[in-house]
Amino acid sequence: MAENNKIGIIGIRGLPARYGAFDAFVDQLVNSEQGKKLTFYVACEPFYKKFFYKNENVSRVFFYRGKGFLVLFSYFINIIFFFFYGVKVFYFFGYGFSVFFPLIKLFGCKVICNPDGIEWKRPIGKLKKIYFRFCQKLLSNSDIIIFDSVVIKRYYKINYNINGFVSYYPSVFEGLPVIKNKKNIDRFYILGRLLEENNVEIIVKSFIDNSINKKLFIIGPTNSFFKKKILPIIKNNKSIVYLEAIYDKNKLYKICGLCDYYIHGHSVGGTNPTLIEAINLKKKIIAFKTYFNKEILGDNAIYFKSKDDLDKILKLNKYSFLQEVNYQSKFEKKTINEFYLSFASNK
Repeated sequence: MAENNKIGIIGIRGLPARYGAFDAFVDQLVNSEQGKKLTFYVACEPFYKKFFYKNENVSRVFFYRGKGFLVLFSYFINIIFFFFYGVKVFYFFGYGFSVFFPLIKLFGCKVICNPDGIEWKRPIGKLKKIYFRFCQKLLSNSDIIIFDSVVIKRYYKINYNINGFVSYYPSVFEGLPVIKNKKNIDRFYILGRLLEENNVEIIVKSFIDNSINKKLFIIGPTNSFFKKKILPIIKNNKSIVYLEAIYDKNKLYKICGLCDYYIHGHSVGGTNPTLIEAINLKKKIIAFKTYFNKEILGDNAIYFKSKDDLDKILKLNKYSFLQEVNYQSKFEKKTINEFYLSFASNK
């Protein structure tokens, strides 16, 4: 395979996908029909060595990721490794590494970046907020920018005059038959990283107070926030079931499919794949009120901004009047795979 068909992936935790949206997307990308025409070098944490992953067009490169600003050092080493492997196109997930973009381009390489959401709005320290706001300005050094939300694209256009493409994440459930819950109890689920910014605490506490004839399934990997704030209050609650992280797609499909409603608490970032997957499963959706969630769902969802909002929705059964989301893609037709191929064929 020619040198210019080599793509370096930096910014995910690793393969197989066992963390978040970016990882799941990369897993789908490298296994897609167009992705198989390329060679991928993927930066992975050493933790992923214990997982079998066989893919002829993927080479996993293991290096300790570190925490905080040590992540920058880790990814700088990955950039050097990839460059000596002959990589000429670098794909970054997250814009926290945009400080390296000018250097990469100085060596004749190209940069694709999915900036994710607005990182400085997450509950992080002041120094990190300042750093991320600085990195936003450097995003213009990308050759191609791919936003996962029209709203995020608009944010960069207004504030930094930065333009790019919009492409939503594919769903692992697309085209699968819809499963209907036949039991006389309303089933809800939340899925994803169980973080403070995803309003897990609001959802759980509201559900505890309004759990008559309702059942909530929580799916996602545990973390320090979840252990400290959530596990103690759901431990003895029979209406809330914590299923931990589920990476088996068939098992996940059956569990989510048997639920009636999906509660989407994401408050920062762009369009999360879990939302797209809930839409593909024809679920009725209760979502945290943000511009990017409304961009996708429009009037086909019920929105909340606080526990009081969600209490009213659950207590008064307002969700029962929801219709299935009539989702029409507002995104550009060009896919992420086409971006890669256009780069790979560019001599």
